[in-house]
Amino acid sequence: MTSMRGVGTWAAAAVALAAVVFSGMAIASVAAQEPGRLYITGVGSSIAAYDMVQVTVEIDTEERSTDADTASRVQSKQQSASQDFLAQLEQSAGVPPANVTTSGLSLNPITNWTDGQSVVVGYKASSTVIVDVSTEDPGLLPKIYELALSFQSFDEDVQVSVQNFNPYVSDELKDAMEQELFDSAMARATKRALMFAKGAGRSLGPVIRMSDSPLSEDSISDPPQPLYGNFDNNARAVFAA
Repeated sequence: MTSMRGVGTWAAAAVALAAVVFSGMAIASVAAQEPGRLYITGVGSSIAAYDMVQVTVEIDTEERSTDADTASRVQSKQQSASQDFLAQLEQSAGVPPANVTTSGLSLNPITNWTDGQSVVVGYKASSTVIVDVSTEDPGLLPKIYELALSFQSFDEDVQVSVQNFNPYVSDELKDAMEQELFDSAMARATKRALMFAKGAGRSLGPVIRMSDSPLSEDSISDPPQPLYGNFDNNARAVFAA
């Protein structure tokens, strides 16, 4: 499936660098100036192929009858169909139970408008199954579709349909790429800081602070704070001389 092999952009670590320059190392015309601070934002990004797909499957059962036990029978049949489908997911498709989540169980009356009023003619039960599968096996998604179709043809009162599938980058892959993203963001921010310092005729000092939130002059205290940071989606840092 091309969508499973598609390439997704996981743009992460943005690093803001606030830098202090040494006035004593600047050119003679600004030698008497006080040290300043330079606030720079660097953004690191990476391209990652989707390694997971989340498949949403809906399982519906219904019965058009008016006796007192209809709702109970429909609910029981729905639960049985869901259990059978989950068992086949593991046995036929090789999807482990840990990758499957069931949610949204509902039971609702089926009504018809007759003689100016709504009349209950049966009941419908539904549940949603969320399946997370790896893209390593390109034949796994078609197996899930085939399994859904086989359930529909087995019992006319049971409908199993694949609603949608959503490819995504797993947390494990993001974690593995975190250092690469941070290094990229830091390199870009440092390059820009050096460029601005050179343009001002000054020399760039070392980092004094790093943060994952916006930095301002008021947020930087003296003496320089220890280096720290949380480099998730928006990691920022501060240079001090």
